[in-house]
Amino acid sequence: MKDSTDPNLHPLLIVAMYHLLEPSTPPVLWEVGETWVRFDNGKYTIGADEPATYVQVRELLIEADWKAQQWLDD
Repeated sequence: MKDSTDPNLHPLLIVAMYHLLEPSTPPVLWEVGETWVRFDNGKYTIGADEPATYVQVRELLIEADWKAQQWLDD
């Protein structure tokens, strides 16, 4: 496992703050490595709707060298 002390503040990790400030913010969907990560209604899910914690999402990002692609609804 890679060093988990990286202080990088990835947008996927701070999305919870945005949702606290503006609860009507739409869900956020990211592809981290080969895993889908979604943040909606104050909760993270990974893959096919598996509940995930902030720590689990952070570990996925670390494993993917902090690379992720955000998917937007048009």
